[in-house]
Amino acid sequence: MTMTTTLGVTMTLTVTMTVNVVVTMAVTNAVTISKVTMTVASKLTTKAMTVRVTMKTTRTNGSEGIRDDGSGDGCDDDDGEWRLRRLRRRGRGPEIVYINTVRDPVERVISNYYFDLFGDTAAKNASHGGDNWPETIDECLKMTSHTCNDAITYYTKVTLRQFCGMDERCNIVNEWTLSRAKRNLQQYTIVGLSSEIGTTIKALQILLPDMFKDVDIYALYSRHQNDSIAFTKTNVKHSPRPETIKLLRERMDLQYEFFDYVMTRYSKLKRDLRID
Repeated sequence: MTMTTTLGVTMTLTVTMTVNVVVTMAVTNAVTISKVTMTVASKLTTKAMTVRVTMKTTRTNGSEGIRDDGSGDGCDDDDGEWRLRRLRRRGRGPEIVYINTVRDPVERVISNYYFDLFGDTAAKNASHGGDNWPETIDECLKMTSHTCNDAITYYTKVTLRQFCGMDERCNIVNEWTLSRAKRNLQQYTIVGLSSEIGTTIKALQILLPDMFKDVDIYALYSRHQNDSIAFTKTNVKHSPRPETIKLLRERMDLQYEFFDYVMTRYSKLKRDLRID
């Protein structure tokens, strides 16, 4: 199995190691690794952490390894949305590690809207779904029957659905979804903040020393972060009006409760690890 781990885009460092760990990042994908050699190409950005995977060979046979704790063949990837799938260790199989980052809910919705409409530096030639949308999110929110508003409604639910997982009840965002998403945070080694990607990387180096022992990933990030920001910057993004931000926050009260909960946990983790 070859696994390429991408933390955004831009600078690349490749290091080969043998691991006995399963790494899962629910934002983009979930994958299992069982006593294999993997090539890690780490690319850094301030936007988000993601993981892209190519697989050639597979799983341990017999009583050791990993098995799914859910239904279906893998992560739910409808509409490009990847959700947490809990995997359970079997026998002496590898330990399972989950890592993820979250972003301020309104900032994420706004960024998604303008990315779909205009793309970004890295994907300037990509085909996006925002054809015939209004050029500002302010205008879109006034057009309640327009497809752009349907997209915004979808954006507002993505994070909770991702952390809630594969249960069909996660499709409807409500108090139950929020409660399950909070509970699932216990599965993660770390859920950091995209606005604090530097400290998140520092925490990863401390929490997963075997994985990062051959590379100072924080030093590499610090060296290349300006290039990373420029490379993934959305081509056009209009600052929303105050009333637009107010409306979005009202529509995302549960998402903000989850986000505040994540921030509280992350602040405690930083204190425990003595990270500034």
